[in-house]
Amino acid sequence: MLSTKGLDGVPKVFLEGSSVPSAAIGVECKREHSTGSHPPLNRLHIWWARRPLIASRFAVAGSLVGDDWTSEDMLELLGVPRGKDPVRLRHRIDDANKRGEKLKVAYGYERAFKRDIPKRSLSRFRESCVEVWGVDRPVVLDMFSGGGSIPFEAVRLGLDAKSVELNPVACVAQDASVSIPAKFGPSLAEDIKRIGNEIADWVEAKLETFFPKQQGESIFAYIWVRSVVCPDCGFHSPLTPNWWLDRKNGKGFRAVIQPGADVPTYVVETAGSNNFDPDDGSVTRGTGKCIRCGTPISGDHIKSEAQAGRMGHQLAAVGYKTRGRKGRHFRPPIVEDISAYEEAEKELKRKWTEWDAAGLIPTETYPADANDPRPLAYGMPRWCDFFNPRQLLTHLTTLEAIRDYKWNEVADSGKREALKTLMALAMDKGLDYNSLQSRLHASRAIITNTFDRHDFAFKWNYGEIDGAGHLIRFGLRQVLDSYKDCAGLLSSANGSLDLRCDDARNVSFIPDESVHAVVTDPPYYANVMYAELSDFFYVWLKRSVREVYPDWFKDALVDKDSEAVANVARFRQLVEKAGSARKAAHEDYEIKMKQAWQEAYRVLVPGGVLVVMFNHKQLDAWDALAHSIIDAGFTITASWAISTESEYSLHIRDKQAVQRTIFLVARKIPRGKGTWWEDVRKDLRSSVRRKLQAVISETPHVSRIDLLMSAYGEGLRVVSSHWPVRDSAGGEVEIRDTFREARSTLQDWYFEARLGHRPDFDVQTKVVLYALQGYGSREAAFDDVRLYGMALGLDVQDLYSTHIARRKKSKVRFLDPSERLRETSKVDPERDEFILVWDKIQAAAIHFQEANAKEFRRWLRDKGFLADRAFMDACAFLSTDGPQDLVETQMAGKVAPKGASDVNGQATIFDKFG
Repeated sequence: MLSTKGLDGVPKVFLEGSSVPSAAIGVECKREHSTGSHPPLNRLHIWWARRPLIASRFAVAGSLVGDDWTSEDMLELLGVPRGKDPVRLRHRIDDANKRGEKLKVAYGYERAFKRDIPKRSLSRFRESCVEVWGVDRPVVLDMFSGGGSIPFEAVRLGLDAKSVELNPVACVAQDASVSIPAKFGPSLAEDIKRIGNEIADWVEAKLETFFPKQQGESIFAYIWVRSVVCPDCGFHSPLTPNWWLDRKNGKGFRAVIQPGADVPTYVVETAGSNNFDPDDGSVTRGTGKCIRCGTPISGDHIKSEAQAGRMGHQLAAVGYKTRGRKGRHFRPPIVEDISAYEEAEKELKRKWTEWDAAGLIPTETYPADANDPRPLAYGMPRWCDFFNPRQLLTHLTTLEAIRDYKWNEVADSGKREALKTLMALAMDKGLDYNSLQSRLHASRAIITNTFDRHDFAFKWNYGEIDGAGHLIRFGLRQVLDSYKDCAGLLSSANGSLDLRCDDARNVSFIPDESVHAVVTDPPYYANVMYAELSDFFYVWLKRSVREVYPDWFKDALVDKDSEAVANVARFRQLVEKAGSARKAAHEDYEIKMKQAWQEAYRVLVPGGVLVVMFNHKQLDAWDALAHSIIDAGFTITASWAISTESEYSLHIRDKQAVQRTIFLVARKIPRGKGTWWEDVRKDLRSSVRRKLQAVISETPHVSRIDLLMSAYGEGLRVVSSHWPVRDSAGGEVEIRDTFREARSTLQDWYFEARLGHRPDFDVQTKVVLYALQGYGSREAAFDDVRLYGMALGLDVQDLYSTHIARRKKSKVRFLDPSERLRETSKVDPERDEFILVWDKIQAAAIHFQEANAKEFRRWLRDKGFLADRAFMDACAFLSTDGPQDLVETQMAGKVAPKGASDVNGQATIFDKFG
């Protein structure tokens, strides 16, 4: 059956329909990152914001097939076998976990991204593309392709994919994970292994004298601690936030002060023995303490010593494994360990002139206007300063080995360049895990990578990996395994990729009206400073693969002027006030994004689809994105929220992080010359209400988030299809006013369904009531509250600033009345005036607890609350829908008229999804 017609007679695509299985896709996205084996793109080379493969395939496929597809059809294309329900299976697993049971069979099928796409599903996909677009291989463009998830999945679907990415580091990683395995297939793995082993043998032979080992030992980590000279007693005092080595086994390293010595020695000690407390560190929030005399060491002193090159490194412990003994173990450093390191320092000095003349040493300076100034503050002004001398010797030796390998013996030039690229990425893996930024993860007794966070936070102690026994082979294994998996997933794909290292604002190499869908995950304001972070790799890749990609590595560092991020630091020198710098940075970002969307509009065919993934915390960022897309000429047609982020990520776990990605869908459809605001307002309110009722009718078990986002997407559709909108005086209406009207309509529908009329609530009260009703307790997931706020018109930060709620790891906790009274007088029952309806509710709850019934009634009357319609409406809502153990609900039950929230049976409609 041909898909239904949408705007301007264009067939609707799946993402514009009502069958989107968002919950099931969310489950598969979490499965993708929930085990030790991440997708191969993620393992091949780090990138800081890769979307899950399943979410990427869904965005591509959902933008191309018709809305006659069912959710089962789409899930099968995504790798979920017919008859399997990921949501039900996830609930089953959760229930078993609560009972302390471990199911023998969890899902009953492999993670969706790893499964081959069924041939019948691919065939139907192509047939649908012909029905909707007239071609069986539509062209898909990703304008901000980053780590390559979207192009990778477009190629798997057999499409002609175009990929544009400004950052050369991302482009190299994308070439290695998509283009190279698609071209050379699994057979290249044998060459990777053979050449990699030859290079590793050469590196290890060069470096083995600098990494001595005891009999039977295999060293996996050298643990170093930074130090400065105490300004009071002259002792070289170690600076460490804790002394842990292995928390699970209770092991730590303890500094021993020898009489007359200016430097400590170290022992490995069990926590609790000899009064040893590994949590009692010697530096807190940048301020240290001398372990000998106890004198505080100021942060300024530490930084000045670091900048003068006088911050020390003390080898505190050596981590090793040994044959016949399970587990990871630690020992104190011995004389041979210290001597070998000193010899490595000498060797680096001896080779410095030669290597520097050959251009191998990355002496480029860290940017003075960087967003993260900590490397400069702590004595790392050049990129080569991010490594201790032995680490740097290891990496330069590896680089030399790759450069000087007998590449002329690889006859095929394309294969030769591919193998050079993969060897360079194996080296990059070593850089990531062997720098001054790679710390010991004491809970697991392993070394974590430099970018276990998205920044250059200073590491007081760090780990070094054995450069002559583990490092290069570790990188080689990672690249080899990742390559084989990429090649395996692409082995049956017949799509193509055109990869360009270029600026999304000017894709002139793509002809007008030649692309069927633009699917992209753009940068989000100041979320991640990609160019600054990737300089760490760029300076090395420039030396290892510049011959392979000469046009990509012409600059000293990654291009930051063209990057579309809101980097406030880059504008501070241009404006006097920090607030102005922030404004200038945001304006620069928004201008660049608008220019990119204008290019997307140009290259799309008439009726072409734009799908933008977006997961920024702030409401203003969401509004600015929608505004820029509408300004570029697009008509927004739908929006969906899907859980895409790993709950295990260090950037997510226990933090106020965004876990759902909004999929905003728009079309290149001709618009009129504008409409009057009063006409648009009527259309908007009626359309949003129709959408809400339709979604509930078609999808009885729709989630609260999906209902909100689909209705808000409908509001954006109405606004954008009539844009620009003019008021009665002929002036253009602010687009944010139209967004507010869409949100107001959504709010009115929800509360009218509960109360039978439109209440006069402020937006803070609306969000609180909505969250309390949905969660049944004071605690709610941060990301849910964020999306409630987005749909209803509130930035979640406003709940914190008004002391209505407090951050609690990955949750938002709504304060009870007594807690809030301790933080603000806004709920003091003795006040004469209250700002928010929720303030009145909590003030009443406080008095309700303190007074008898007669006194409470008199207080309500004196405050005028019994005649306050908004207050009474809030009480009516809470008495029926509020969590029963909340004092606010108990108070409301005494105040609200019986049955006030069950008017004309409306509540039962809402209860279908509530």
